[in-house]
Amino acid sequence: MINLITVPHECTTKSIEGFVRLPQYANKYVTSGILWIFDIDSKHFCAIECNIDAQCVSFFYGNNICSGYDKNLPDAGNVQLLSGINFYQIRGLLEETTTKHEITTELVTTVLTTTELETTTVQPSTNIATTNTVPDSWCTGDRYVKDPVTSICYKAWDTQLSWADARNVCQGEGGDLAILDTDAKINLVSSIPDYKCAPGKLGPKVNKCYWTTPIPLAWSDTGTECGKDGGILGTFPDNITYYIVLNGTGIIESTDYWWIGLNDIATEAVFKTSDGKDMPWNNLVDIYGYFGDDCLTIAPLEDFKFAEEHCSLSAYRGVCESPLVCDFWIGGSDIATENIWQWTNGGGMDMGKWHSSQPGGNTLENCAVLRYDSNGNKFADEDCLQTRDFICEKTIP
Repeated sequence: MINLITVPHECTTKSIEGFVRLPQYANKYVTSGILWIFDIDSKHFCAIECNIDAQCVSFFYGNNICSGYDKNLPDAGNVQLLSGINFYQIRGLLEETTTKHEITTELVTTVLTTTELETTTVQPSTNIATTNTVPDSWCTGDRYVKDPVTSICYKAWDTQLSWADARNVCQGEGGDLAILDTDAKINLVSSIPDYKCAPGKLGPKVNKCYWTTPIPLAWSDTGTECGKDGGILGTFPDNITYYIVLNGTGIIESTDYWWIGLNDIATEAVFKTSDGKDMPWNNLVDIYGYFGDDCLTIAPLEDFKFAEEHCSLSAYRGVCESPLVCDFWIGGSDIATENIWQWTNGGGMDMGKWHSSQPGGNTLENCAVLRYDSNGNKFADEDCLQTRDFICEKTIP
């Protein structure tokens, strides 16, 4: 599963494992086997992300891009020369693998010792969505996130129950319905619904599912193909999401062009999305096209920038998107006193964290859900007897 994580710019004082740099891989970058790609402005934060992901044992960092891998050493067969990139490996793996065995790839030809390697010591950041570094039967899979500071695990259940029954399940597991009383906690669980994207579709923490079409077609026909699965040609809210999708769909390793949901058909050089919205961010090539070339593609040979192609005469596969909208019961209600919304621990709910016009159910809707939709992840009220998915929290030592 690919995760998208927003990295804060502060750390706690708790130390974590150090990493070592393999200088023989300087300015070289492996393009296959990537777990995730983040836009991060420090190798220390990059090391933090790798350390707290149970699958990650090494990473490349440079040019504000952090790429995590589950391999001890890079695959020399898929190396791209790229200046400013360095390869780092968890120190424990280095001692086990490189001090006992000679590395014989074309890029590394000497036995490495710890004294030959640069060490960087990192500290864990707070409020980061993570995978659990200590496997636990309760806190595993693609429906949970764990706070590395508080050790609270948040886990989604897709067995739809009433609010009271959902709370009973959480309490029976030694926890309770989730108390999301800070922005950091809401951000932490923002990746939970991604599992609801159908098999073969990617959910990169932006309340959308992405996938690719199977055959090259004209731009409008590709849009029709997306519509068969309830989608439209895709766009990307930011650079981070864009590269997560490129990696997750395999486009990052492709030289083919791919249709996306941007065009300037109505007004030359004014690009709109498939549903008529403004282009979220500018990733156009410097000289982006000609009159008549009105539909945008992902252009791998142009550093993955957007390039114009003729909408009907060109034929490519495309990137589709569909909205991801869902509700999860959480541990808030106004059952005790109407219009006084409280968490199950007695704390008050922040009314600034609710969707527009919510809560709006008066005496009919007294239990809170966390609603994921295109307007963000905020609270809404629902009838407590309705059945919904739910999120439990539990402290995992």
